[in-house]
Amino acid sequence: MGKSKESAEHVEDVVGRIQADINLGVYKFGEQLKLSSLEQTYSTTRFYVRQALLVLKSLGLVEHQHNSGFRVCAQEQYSQTQLRFVRMTLERSAVPFVIANATAEDIVELRRLAAAFQSAAATSSRAQQTTANADFHRAVYRIARNPVLSRLIDGLRLQSYVGTPGRWGTREGLAASAAEHFAMVDAVEQRDPYELDRTIFNHIQAF
Repeated sequence: MGKSKESAEHVEDVVGRIQADINLGVYKFGEQLKLSSLEQTYSTTRFYVRQALLVLKSLGLVEHQHNSGFRVCAQEQYSQTQLRFVRMTLERSAVPFVIANATAEDIVELRRLAAAFQSAAATSSRAQQTTANADFHRAVYRIARNPVLSRLIDGLRLQSYVGTPGRWGTREGLAASAAEHFAMVDAVEQRDPYELDRTIFNHIQAF
């Protein structure tokens, strides 16, 4: 793997972790984000923290103030219906690319991540469940080989969790989410775009 690819993947990882923490309320709306603190929290360098914050700025999650640095933006309030519609449009548009690009190694990794979420759903905290869920979905859409699309999907998906547990409020809901993750992996493995599209639609609609 080339250094540029490793660098891009590391930035993507830091973006996802900060984004998840914003949506979990670790960082409050309007809170200043100190680079030195973020370096320690995410075990990375100042360069990667700045790159990640610039990506989050492009997604509208943080803003940069002259002489003050970065802070979390005040959240725009979108209805769940609006978020769901745009998520469905973007996530379903990725389906043919995921099916076309998935390798045997990708499928093994997706199945591992689906199992990790299933385990977290049964035994872990909401924060750990959110992280395991994000890891699975990022891996799915990373296969589309379009980082812009992946980041947009990730941002919208995390926004849709703010302020609501969705169906994760019950054990049955968590179990259903876990089962749908495995159904997505099966569809990718079987190269079945129609089943993957159907499962993604139901997965978003049910939350």
